Amino acid sequence: MSVYESVVQIATPYFENTAKTETFLARQCRSHLNCEPSNLKASDLWNLAHWAMISGGMMIGKERAEELGDKIRDLRKTM
Repeated sequence: MSVYESVVQIATPYFENTAKTETFLARQCRSHLNCEPSNLKASDLWNLAHWAMISGGMMIGKERAEELGDKIRDLRKTM
């Protein structure tokens, strides 16, 4: 499983469905990390977690976005 697929799996419960999750994550990768989602690396996960908390807070609420960010950081720790 790729890094991106792992993040999608973690993030999907926070959004309504996989398509919305992938749209959100692709936007974060392209806009803030300057990479394509398919090129996401473990070393990018700290920054992705940061942006998931900031941008996600507007979509899923601050508390849930912080929880998502923590899970993305935890994923990084396991890689």
